[in-house]
Amino acid sequence: MANKKFSQFNNEADINNFDGVVGYAGANNLRISGADLNQSLDINSLAGTAAIATGGTGTSVAGVANVGGLLDEASQVIDDVLVIQDDGAGNSVLAVGGAVNITPKKCQITISGVAGITNTNNSTDFRVPYNNTVFNDADTFTPVLSGASQGSVTVLKAGTYLLNARYSSFDLVQPGLPNVNGQIFMRITATVNGVKSCVLQNLIIATSGNGEATINGSQIMNVAANDVIEITAFHTGATGGSGSQGFPVNNNTFFNEPTLTLVKIG
Repeated sequence: MANKKFSQFNNEADINNFDGVVGYAGANNLRISGADLNQSLDINSLAGTAAIATGGTGTSVAGVANVGGLLDEASQVIDDVLVIQDDGAGNSVLAVGGAVNITPKKCQITISGVAGITNTNNSTDFRVPYNNTVFNDADTFTPVLSGASQGSVTVLKAGTYLLNARYSSFDLVQPGLPNVNGQIFMRITATVNGVKSCVLQNLIIATSGNGEATINGSQIMNVAANDVIEITAFHTGATGGSGSQGFPVNNNTFFNEPTLTLVKIG
């Protein structure tokens, strides 16, 4: 029994130095030793889970795997990852599971049909006039398929992108076929905001019997938000139009339809 006021008690920092701590439960007076109290409060003796907002590790929800205890390592599968998933009630929760195949953002445009297409002149740079969308993630890309900027793509999000481009032209014929004599030349260049960025391909080009020539190239590039990407092409030796002009291939009959593909990879 205490023989002084609580305010006069000596301070003691170690619970093991207490003979006992007293309390009550209903009408019952109870006592617990310092050692037993220390043992009952040990973290390994606690049961249940607490909310993350109050310092706990959360609970499983609607069958979603529990991430409590920063994961019980002994029960985890090698190569499992932390993922955000639906708990079945429209809530986003942290869970464990197999790696998720995340589809990258992408855009592909082609030349399909003759909308906006004109002859191209020898020895003159021109923007490849893509006029058709194959697929496009509109939150990341804005392709322009008509008007003054036809064939360009505005990239809305900064990042690292894989660019692949193909251009094909009618009316380019190597006069020495089947032995190419090297008179016909083509080049495609990636252009960013109207400035040439990198040559995708340039070479003496072979041509087919119907006057079609094809060139293809790829590049990984860092792009800033709202950069405008286009493909600048160049050729020599065309004999169509006014006698010194080519014309963009606008179908996939020979599997060489001009394309511009952008894929966000980082």
